[in-house]
Amino acid sequence: MIEEIRITDVGVIDDASLELSPGLNVLTGETGAGKTMILTALAMILGGKADASRVRVGSPKASAEAVVTASSGSPAVARAVEAGALEEEERDADGQELILARTVSAGGRSRAVLSGRTVPATVLQEVGSHLVAVHGQTDQLRLKSPSAQRRALDRFGGKELARVKGLYREAYETYERARRRHEEISRTSRERKLEAAQLQAALLEIDELSLQPGEDEALKADAMRLENVEGLRAAGAEASAALSGHEESVDAPNALEFLEAARRSLESENDPTLAQLSQRLSAVAAEINDIVVDLAAFVTDLDAEGP
Repeated sequence: MIEEIRITDVGVIDDASLELSPGLNVLTGETGAGKTMILTALAMILGGKADASRVRVGSPKASAEAVVTASSGSPAVARAVEAGALEEEERDADGQELILARTVSAGGRSRAVLSGRTVPATVLQEVGSHLVAVHGQTDQLRLKSPSAQRRALDRFGGKELARVKGLYREAYETYERARRRHEEISRTSRERKLEAAQLQAALLEIDELSLQPGEDEALKADAMRLENVEGLRAAGAEASAALSGHEESVDAPNALEFLEAARRSLESENDPTLAQLSQRLSAVAAEINDIVVDLAAFVTDLDAEGP
C-alpha cells in the first residue's frame, strides 16, 4: 500500500506531505484545491509522462515521491531487485518498503529514482503497475497496458496455455539465436568477400608494376642515394681529384702523376726486377685511370638524378 506521498512544486501545490492509512482514504476539496495535482504527481511517480507545464510557476523543478510497502513476494519487489534498486538479501519477509520518486525540470528534463537508485521511467512504470491501479471515470489504466492484457489472458488460459506458452518461448528463443547467427555469418561473409576483392585489386596493381627480384633493395639504395646526393657528389669529385687532379688546378699533385714519376724512375734503370716493378706500376696506373672514369660516370649519374 501507499503509506506516504510527498509533493513539491507541482501545479498549485507548493510543498505537501500526504500520509495514507489502510482501508479507504478520501480526498475532498473545492475546485482548484489541488486534487488533480495529487493525481498528476501520482502519475509521475508511476512512470507516466513528466510534463514541464506542471512545474509550479517560478520554481526550477517539480518533484513527487511515494513510500510504498509491498509483500516480499510481490512482482514489484522482484522488478526492483532486477533493476538493481534492491539487493536480494535485503528483502524483508514481513513487507518490503520501496521509494518511488520522480522530478521534472522547468526545461522538460525528468529523472526517475527507485529506492535511491536512478532508473529509467519505464522501470517505475513496471514496478508501479504491480502496486497501484488508477481508476478514472471512463477507463481502467492498468487494462490499457499491453503487458497487463497479456498476463490476464495467460492466466485465463490456465495450465495448458502456460505449457504451450513455454514451448513457444523455447521455440522463439531458438529461432532468435539462429537468426542472430545467420546475420553474423552473412555479415562476416560479406566482409570476407570485400577483403578478398581488396586483396585481388592490390595484387593486380602489384602485377602491373612488373617488379623484379631485389628491386625493393635497389629502390631503397636509390632513395638513400638521393637523400645524400650532395655528399656523394662531393666525395666522388674529391676522390677523382686526388687520383687524377683538379681540372681547374693542373699544378695540384695527384696519384697518377706520382705513379708515373715512380714508373719512369724505375724504367730508367736496366734491371729485370725494377723493370717488373715498373710494369706493375703501369698496371696500377691503368686501374686508377679506370677508377677515375667510373667516378666521372658516377658523378654524372648523380647530376642527372639529383636536384
